[in-house]
Amino acid sequence: MKRFISMRTFCLLAVCTVLALSASADLIGTYKTITLDGSLSDWNAADTLYNDAEIGDGSPANSSYENIYAANDGISLYLGLDTKVTGGGDINNDWTRNIYMDTDVNSGTGFNAGWMSHGYDRLVQYGAGGGSYSVFEFNGATQADWGWNWLGLIAYSYSDDIAELAVPISNWASPATLR
Repeated sequence: MKRFISMRTFCLLAVCTVLALSASADLIGTYKTITLDGSLSDWNAADTLYNDAEIGDGSPANSSYENIYAANDGISLYLGLDTKVTGGGDINNDWTRNIYMDTDVNSGTGFNAGWMSHGYDRLVQYGAGGGSYSVFEFNGATQADWGWNWLGLIAYSYSDDIAELAVPISNWASPATLR
């Protein structure tokens, strides 16, 4: 069975307003295709990247997560965002979901606002009142500069408190980093 990327080769930071999540250790997920339907029926416990006990609460509550899931196939990295209370998954929600990815696992490259534990090379944005569903590549002159090149759109589906995203692997990593 193929596996998801080891956290030695991939680090993820999801940020929504003041909520920050960072992954470390050797978390392994699932190699599978997710149907983007705004439902968590495709996801199982092995796909959990973070659970409620590991995630701090933001304000308002629908900017916070209950669970974050991750899986991949040969085409996409899938993220399942299970938000707290109603309305958090809706792309028309005012909150912008910023998902930062350290694709080269080098803290000395990529965006780092000073409080972050890595250098983030890719940014996936979702939400912003329906105005953002894209992936970007960092191009700041220094790690503290907010500079991003647009790489492409992501696919998504949502329901009231669920958002499912499909980020094309071609926009975030070399196939050689998959194992």
